[in-house]
Amino acid sequence: MSVITYVLEQLWDHEDEEQLPSDPTGLLKCIGWRLAQRMSDLATSSSDNMHQELGGKTGGERGQVALNTYSLTICRTKDFPKSGWCLGRVNHSETNQHTCTGKYEYVYCAKTRGDGLIRHIVELSQRGLLYQHARFLVKNVPFHYYWSRNVTAVFLDRDWSLHVSSQMQRLPRSDHYLIESVSWKAAAVTYACYDRTLFKSLVETTFTNSMHRSYAVKKYVRLQNNRYVGEAPFRGGPHASLHKLLHYNERTQLDTTHDPWHVMERIDAQVAKIAQPCVLDNQSSKETLDWWSEVSTRQLRRRLFAKALKVLLVKAQWKEEARAQDPIKKCAACAVQAAKDQLVLGLEPASKRQCV
Repeated sequence: MSVITYVLEQLWDHEDEEQLPSDPTGLLKCIGWRLAQRMSDLATSSSDNMHQELGGKTGGERGQVALNTYSLTICRTKDFPKSGWCLGRVNHSETNQHTCTGKYEYVYCAKTRGDGLIRHIVELSQRGLLYQHARFLVKNVPFHYYWSRNVTAVFLDRDWSLHVSSQMQRLPRSDHYLIESVSWKAAAVTYACYDRTLFKSLVETTFTNSMHRSYAVKKYVRLQNNRYVGEAPFRGGPHASLHKLLHYNERTQLDTTHDPWHVMERIDAQVAKIAQPCVLDNQSSKETLDWWSEVSTRQLRRRLFAKALKVLLVKAQWKEEARAQDPIKKCAACAVQAAKDQLVLGLEPASKRQCV
């Protein structure tokens, strides 16, 4: 049962046809919605990670690569398939009794309208058996997939290693200070927008089947005696950017002088604070926005009902056009319509007058 790869296939196959959101935040929410709905359609509460799904789809010749002894690269020697997934190259592979680490490039071949072929690349790194990171593009917007035993989420491409302090609140707001993510489960998607200068996170949870939304503001620190008390995610300490988590240095495993696994554990704990599917884990740290939740729910239902009505009208038009092309059905429809018109005008049918 594929979830993340299935959604990517649908997005890439119909990227030039579907009216996807143009802004990165809207596109991120769209991806999260589809992931949650895919799990609901499969009637499952858990799914495989991306590497497991890709491994199942690149068996046989699709996953064959060979070593080039001249350039010392492990690349694909056969032609790329006309459709579907394949393993493009292996940038690093290390296996011993302590770790199992590797960097891979997977390629998805999709057809365009003009019978052309476009290749979408997924860069993936596996850090032991505990962490996975992947990068992919949708409508030229970069996204990062993060997986661990604690949390699974998709992030917008931002630099977590930027230094941020409370003094930056007085400066103009920049998207680089924001961390936006979506996490999902069956029929529920959670969007979190964490502002590293305010130490607050806006949490939006959407239930795709009931079309219900709930909002909350989550606080990570509080002000006491002019000092911030509490630990906020990505506030200080050694952090690695998303780029370095994916393209790490094989010698140090993380391009840093610190213990790489300690850094990974710390990053994972802070990611879980932001992107866990549950809206809150501490009643004292959240503030629900009940009024805005009701307003947003009504807007969501009104928008979806309008789209559903439009789809039904289009399908009804298609059915009428198909009926008009059939002469027998056309005559039957005209006879039924004529009988209805006579009843509306109060006239008796001709057959009844003959009987009298």
